Amino acid sequence: MKLCFNHIKDKLINLLFPKDIKCIVCDEELNSNKLYSLCDKCLQNLPFNSGKTCLRCDEPMVSQANYCLNCKNHKPHYKQNKSVFIYDGIIKTFVRGLKFDNKKYYANTMANFIASEYVKLKVEFDIVIPVPLHKIRLKDRGYNQANLLCNALKEKLKVNVDDKVLEKHTYTKAQAYLNKAERQKNLENSFKVIDKTKIKGKTVLLIDDVFTTGSTINECAKVLKSAGAKEVYSLTFAHAHNEVKDSN
Repeated sequence: MKLCFNHIKDKLINLLFPKDIKCIVCDEELNSNKLYSLCDKCLQNLPFNSGKTCLRCDEPMVSQANYCLNCKNHKPHYKQNKSVFIYDGIIKTFVRGLKFDNKKYYANTMANFIASEYVKLKVEFDIVIPVPLHKIRLKDRGYNQANLLCNALKEKLKVNVDDKVLEKHTYTKAQAYLNKAERQKNLENSFKVIDKTKIKGKTVLLIDDVFTTGSTINECAKVLKSAGAKEVYSLTFAHAHNEVKDSN
């Protein structure tokens, strides 16, 4: 009886405090089954986008205004963007690893954070759409990082994800080294809605990894609204504050 009890006790301990589960950033062993697969140190060092931000684009702000100058002077086509983190530190590791280093397993942890922000929005979305890649870039990379995030989000929240609604039909130069005006010009008329019936009168949520200047999200929102979408929101893993960083 004692042997049986000890066996059950050992199994319970291994279940609650599994061994050989390591932090996906620093490789330290976790002492419990963490939701985000991060150790306490890495979790505490995450640059959450939790300060004063623009009510429209979620750009971090130092003033007490409700909107950043860009959103005030040029109202975007999307209703609101929310970004979980500032694009810095460990967050760069996640984004670059998923996007450029084939670390597709990062998508699960990133989607857990996005799911938490999704719930906070308290908006009933009819459809969730990943920001698409052009077929040439998709072939080069082998996958669309936004689609991986959406698939993980679908599994966690059972949301209606559809990657067959929006298409990037024009191949454009990489956004990384372009300023805001150049980015907007570069993306003009590069997206199209494949099936208008799926979004007509619907509230749409766009998902992407990084919000930089907002040009990509805004162009997607523009064509979705033109095709009959009621409202378009966006949710991104990170926000590149005053920086021009990684492109799609």
